[in-house]
Amino acid sequence: MEYENCLKDEPLPLSQLRSRVSAKTFAWLQQAEYEERNHREALEQDEALTSASFFAHDEDDWHEAIKRVSEWKSSLVNPDGIGGYDDLTGTEAETAPEKDDSADAALVKVKYVLSEASGGHGETIWAAARHVSNLFADADKCRMLLQPCFTSQYAESKKVTTAERNHPLIGMRFLELGGGGGIPSWAAMRCGAKVVCTDQSIPERIRCLAESAERNRCDMIEKLSLKDDAMLASHAEVVRVCPYDWGKPVEEVICVLDGTKAKFDIVVAADCIYMPDFHAALLDSISLVMSERGIALLPFALHGNTKDDEVWGIVDLAKEKGFNVDVLKAQQLTPQCNTMDAKRGLVHNLRLTFNPK
Repeated sequence: MEYENCLKDEPLPLSQLRSRVSAKTFAWLQQAEYEERNHREALEQDEALTSASFFAHDEDDWHEAIKRVSEWKSSLVNPDGIGGYDDLTGTEAETAPEKDDSADAALVKVKYVLSEASGGHGETIWAAARHVSNLFADADKCRMLLQPCFTSQYAESKKVTTAERNHPLIGMRFLELGGGGGIPSWAAMRCGAKVVCTDQSIPERIRCLAESAERNRCDMIEKLSLKDDAMLASHAEVVRVCPYDWGKPVEEVICVLDGTKAKFDIVVAADCIYMPDFHAALLDSISLVMSERGIALLPFALHGNTKDDEVWGIVDLAKEKGFNVDVLKAQQLTPQCNTMDAKRGLVHNLRLTFNPK
């Protein structure tokens, strides 16, 4: 039944998301659903209901609704991957010339549901998220991205399996901050990481992330071979979603994965540094959740909302807070919309590690 539900475009029942969140977060989502339902009933009574809600379960509300479950695929030849921006969606995709993708087997395919809740522009799949997800999907590129932290760890460990050597994300504790659509999280999950995806404490945002996690989990479990991919399946089962506002206590974030207090090997915050006022809180949170030998990735574009130098100021601030910062090579991707400047698709990437003590 769970997999059958995931084949539909309608919202998954909240009960199916129970295992994707903590008991505290589930109760919070239940309360939000109750309040949403009451609000809808009041609007219906006033004959003022004009749009479907993500919390709705009335099939009549969905016959004219737009498709809500979307898909992104990694690519060997296209740094954007496939999907997630205007050029490959909607009517434009129908008229766009077909590309020769014979050499581009889809390494990773993820499903996602975007929330329409305001706050932080998480209703969009930005170029930075597509960029880092595409790197994760390719084992060789991912290994190069993570090499400073994990090469020596692999070399020293006698317990590393063949599967873990095949993809560096297998078994890694992975955290995404400011997840939005969560594409990096679901890509990492598909590659074998143990994932926690977080975003602002907005019920609709967290519910959509939890639904995305569940859809990807169901798809993985259905398609994986128990003989060959039992490890990947077991890691997919522990995927979790958690509300988290930067700078706040991190106990729930750290414990939600498996109840332990083990910190994360990899922390990602894709396109999250465009507002300099939040740099300090973001860095403080990273320092609290990242393991001693962990790595944080901050892919971002410059959006023009503030001076470029102010965005780049996070480099000096991170160094002041005890991080080593590598500025990786930038890569041009496609901006989210055709009306955006190419600059907003030029993805820079910062790699943070703790300075040796």
